[in-house]
Amino acid sequence: MLVQLFYLCKRIGRRTCDTIGLTVILKLTDFTVLFIISCSVIITIFLKRDKGA
Repeated sequence: MLVQLFYLCKRIGRRTCDTIGLTVILKLTDFTVLFIISCSVIITIFLKRDKGA
């Protein structure tokens, strides 16, 4: 998979590849941030519920 991507990059050009890579990394980062935020919210809700009970 990575090898195919590498050859594709060489074919379409370095600049285009860098842009695609940055886009993928940014999307992954967004997903990770969203995941961390939602986990924090869920944990906070559970902790509050435990204290209330």
